[in-house]
Formats: sequence, C-alpha cells, structure tokens
Amino acid sequence: MPQQLLVDKFDTFLFDCDGVLWTEGSQAVEGAGEVLAVLRDLGKLIIFITNNTTKTIPKIQAKIRDLLGFSTDPENIISAAVAAAMYVNQVKKPKDKVYLVGTSGFGEVMAEHGITCVGLGYVPPLPIPQWREYELDPDVKFVVGSYDPHFTHTKLTEAFLYITENNAEFIVSNNEAYHPVQDRIIPGTMGVLAGISACTKRKPTIVGKPQRIMYDVIKKRFNIREDRRVLMIGDSYDTDILFGKNCGVKTALVYSGSTSPADLGPKEMKNINYTFDTIRGLVTGLRSHGPTAPPTPPSSEDQAPAKEQGQICQKRPNTAELAKTFTKKKSKQTSSSVRS
Repeated sequence: MPQQLLVDKFDTFLFDCDGVLWTEGSQAVEGAGEVLAVLRDLGKLIIFITNNTTKTIPKIQAKIRDLLGFSTDPENIISAAVAAAMYVNQVKKPKDKVYLVGTSGFGEVMAEHGITCVGLGYVPPLPIPQWREYELDPDVKFVVGSYDPHFTHTKLTEAFLYITENNAEFIVSNNEAYHPVQDRIIPGTMGVLAGISACTKRKPTIVGKPQRIMYDVIKKRFNIREDRRVLMIGDSYDTDILFGKNCGVKTALVYSGSTSPADLGPKEMKNINYTFDTIRGLVTGLRSHGPTAPPTPPSSEDQAPAKEQGQICQKRPNTAELAKTFTKKKSKQTSSSVRS
C-alpha cells in the first residue's frame, strides 16, 4: 500500500533562510522557489524565520521575491528583531526606551513597533574620568543586543550602566557564538555580547532561535493549534533543530548550509526527524530518521518515502502528482542560480 508523502503530514512549514533558501553569498539554492510554489499550491502555511537582525522585513520580503521568484506577505516573515520588538511591547510602559546594540535595520524594526531607541550607530570613545559625569537616560528600561559593527568599549560601558544602575532588562536576539562567512567564521551575536553578560552577571533573555519566543509569536499570529502538524526546516543543528525541539515540532535538516553529516552523532539524530541534501527533498525524495538511524543524507537515487508515514491522505489527492510534476520539470532543466 502506498505511503503518505511528507508534505501531507504537515500544514505549516517554518523555513530558516540562510543556508536553506540561499547561500551565504546570496545565491539561491536550486529548486527553492519551486518547492515553495508547490507548498503554496497545496494550501500550506509557509512562514520564514530568521535570526538575522540586520535587514528589515520589507528587505527580506524583496530578497525572497527577487532571488526565489516567490511572493509572500510581510506578516509571514518573523525575524529575531520582530520577536524582540513584540517581546518589549508586551512588558514596557509607555515612556520606556531601549538602549539598542544593533544595526540601523534593527532600529527601523523597533521604530515600526513604536519603540524609541538610543545608542544606535558609532559612539566616540569617552575618557575614563568622564564616566563619573555621564548621565543616563532614566527612561531606558531595556538593553537589547544583536550584531553591531560599531560595538566598542564605550557601548559596553553604556549597556553595563543601564543594566546595573537603571535595572534595565537585558535581551539579545540570539545566542550564536559565530557567523560563517564563506570559508571562515567570525564572532556572532554572543561572541560580542557575552562581555555585557560577564560584566553585569545577568543572563539575557534570548528571543531568537533556538529559544521558543519566536514560535510563541508565530502561534499567536497564525492561530496554530496543532504542533504535530508543524515542520521546522533548517541547516543549523544548534539553531534550527534545537529550536524545533524546544517548540515541540518535527524537524528537517538540510545539508546545504552550516551542518554536515559529520557533525552529527546518535545524540543529535534523536532530535532530527528528516534529513535532505537540499530543500528539494521535501517534494522529490525524503527520509525519516529514528533515534538510532545513522546521519546519512539521502542520495539522488533514494526516493523512498519516510518510514513512519501511513497511508496517503485522501483529502489531498493532488500532492503526489504535484511532486512528480516538479521532479520532471527539474530533470529537464539545467541548474541555474540567481545572485542578488
């Protein structure tokens, strides 16, 4: 008896962006746009989630459109910056401000949510004796941190004073220690902001992946009631897969980004339900991994459905046909990539 296709098991698909839909060099992953189109034609809810706080939602929306040829509503894009803004608005008082360690893009997102920020941009060094007369803004009740190319000892000191003297709540976009840049890595958000935590002895509230605050935003916005019908697709075990685990949803790891099969052992595989070479595996070939399955990606010849799937859902009889059409279409085309 035929088995149920993976896409029939889920109503909501959560997509990480970097490493899943496009590479670090902003080159589209082959077939990404077509996969999104298939899911849309099946009536699936598609949500894009990213820890990237350097870009506004309209810029991410434009990148998805221009790079992948896929149109999406801005409400279907959730960034760590949006999650931070929504978190602050849940607890702030009308006059409360944010000391923001971040980029101008992060500042724009905060402003769009009605939040006043201070501290953006370059701040010149301040001689140590002048810190005695340094005046804090009494309305700053939050210190929000993310990637900031202008982070200096001056900003570290300002953040420290707001937390220790104003008792401001410390919030960070994510806990990523490093960020891949082509064939090397550079310090990530926590690689920089750990200094604030060390000086203040405060553990920050993390609003991005792998913590579940972003998922709480998604559930409320889209009225998601069944976690078992949600699939998280990502390229990073530490960020995306653990996010899925923390949210109680199924996970799919693609090997087109930061995590490779060599990085995974039996412990990690317990948290991964599916693995694919790329996002195309969602509709052209799939494999389910149980707790003891080895971390071997599916080959191009392995088209068998996942183990744990039952009969084909009769409510969606067009799923297999759409998948076959996509496969035939891709087999006739030469791979092409788009650069932004």
